[in-house]
Amino acid sequence: MVLRNGSAWLFAALALIFAAPAFYPQSAPARVLRIQLAQYDWVQPPKYWNSEHVRTQQNRLTIDSQGRVLVSFTERGPSDEFAAQGHPSLRFRILRFDADGKLDLSLSLPTDNWWGNGIFLDPQGRIIAITDEKVQMSQLPVESGDQVAWKVLTVCGTNCKAYQSVDRRTLLLSVTVFNYSAFAIDGTVTQCAGAAPFGPPDGISEHFMYRQDIGVPPQPLLVLSRQSICHPGQPVALPIRTQAGGMVLPLNDNLYRFRQAIYRDDGTLVQKLNLHFAKDEADDSSGIVGVSQNLRRFIVLAVTKKGRHEWLDMPGHVTAERAFVYDAVTNQEIGSLPFPISGYAWEQQFAISPSGDRYAVFTNGLLLIADVPPAAAPSATKSAGP
Repeated sequence: MVLRNGSAWLFAALALIFAAPAFYPQSAPARVLRIQLAQYDWVQPPKYWNSEHVRTQQNRLTIDSQGRVLVSFTERGPSDEFAAQGHPSLRFRILRFDADGKLDLSLSLPTDNWWGNGIFLDPQGRIIAITDEKVQMSQLPVESGDQVAWKVLTVCGTNCKAYQSVDRRTLLLSVTVFNYSAFAIDGTVTQCAGAAPFGPPDGISEHFMYRQDIGVPPQPLLVLSRQSICHPGQPVALPIRTQAGGMVLPLNDNLYRFRQAIYRDDGTLVQKLNLHFAKDEADDSSGIVGVSQNLRRFIVLAVTKKGRHEWLDMPGHVTAERAFVYDAVTNQEIGSLPFPISGYAWEQQFAISPSGDRYAVFTNGLLLIADVPPAAAPSATKSAGP
């Protein structure tokens, strides 16, 4: 079996994980950039416009291989633009900030809604924009001052949800509940389509889409199934045997993360992730929200709740939130970054760079960019995998 996309980091971690200390105190990032996007015309969006509550939220934050952060939001367009369907004129804004937090790119695209817009990057750094109910890609990686030529890939309507694999090679669009369109992006763009017998996926890797279900009580186990994206057939259940609860994160075609562990597709436990949360940081709200392309570093959300009483079924209320990077090789938390509490979880966006040495948080008009020390390569004596 050939393991791709940084799997060697995970196996190198096995030689280090048991020798590492059991706990690491919170450490601040090496540098934090705070950018208030109101200066770039960000405004608090309305709760909903007409029937927009049925629209699916898309990804609005990403980081390219040069550490440049792309953030996007919907803004009101010029007042003299045509307004249709009860909306004011709207524009979808894409901003890019360089390594020093300086704006080096600003794009504005038309859109007909507040909530269904989003951005992704392909492996070559080309921008993929979901806006105005269609998916379009920049023809070339966009540099500062470039005129951007866009190519429309497909439509993406009201209920369309976009998924991207960790390696950025595959973009899947759940067009309807049981139908999807997918694009393999690696220099060229290849499209395929199919039916999803289990409905919208819970995640994708380069060649597979995944669905998780809960087994039969009294000890419900996770039931994880996958199906080939471009060669669809019957879903195949993977031989994982662990207690249900939490969401699966496919890392590549061979590995996936569930709760605080990494598994192979044959059900073998590869590594335990020893994430440490403070006393009041709630397990039901905290967890991994992103992973670097080399699979070595994870961005983790930690949510502090007060007033929780499990026996009284009282969920408590959020009093603090922070994000940090967890290094799977050193078993170390680095770069703990508190950020203001947002009223709605869907307003929060998180991203980590392909190398894992920069991450970003976008919440309520505030963009935070944090740098952490680059990952050192494991020594030859510690990098041997099983």
